[in-house]
Amino acid sequence: MTCARTLAANALGCVLVATGLLALTAIGVAVTGTASQARAWLSFDFGGVPREPEQVVTIAVHNAKFAAATLAGAAAVPHLGSLRLATDVILGSLLVLNACVIGFALGAYGSRIGHALAPHVPLEFGALSLAGGAYLTATHQSLTGRQLAATGAGCVSMLVAAAVIETYLSPTS
Repeated sequence: MTCARTLAANALGCVLVATGLLALTAIGVAVTGTASQARAWLSFDFGGVPREPEQVVTIAVHNAKFAAATLAGAAAVPHLGSLRLATDVILGSLLVLNACVIGFALGAYGSRIGHALAPHVPLEFGALSLAGGAYLTATHQSLTGRQLAATGAGCVSMLVAAAVIETYLSPTS
């Protein structure tokens, strides 16, 4: 399998795991009858985010930090040595935590938050899964600087698009 196909397959694996965790967490909140407690804990107001260019930058930069750290891990894999396991655990934990938090919110608020998340979260999951796919690929074969740069450009493009959608197109209430 070519490096690009391996990376794509690994990215697909990341997005499937994240989506599965999101769904299981949402279902868990719903079937345990804890949605009202979860809503009280989260206290979302659904006022939306400011529809300003600065907000796009804030959201994109926030999400890009996760992608950049993951891609840095992909670049560093051949040199991690004994830190490789810690890196695997940290990156895996970030995937699990972020997917479960979104699932928790979805279980708490149902379609109300689903409508708010649906326009932009698939792009965010795609971008972060692409970075995760690069990391997983790098654990088995070295990625060139060009491959990492292309992957990073794809991640940034998706994250900026997601931030624009979240800022200007997501429903506010």
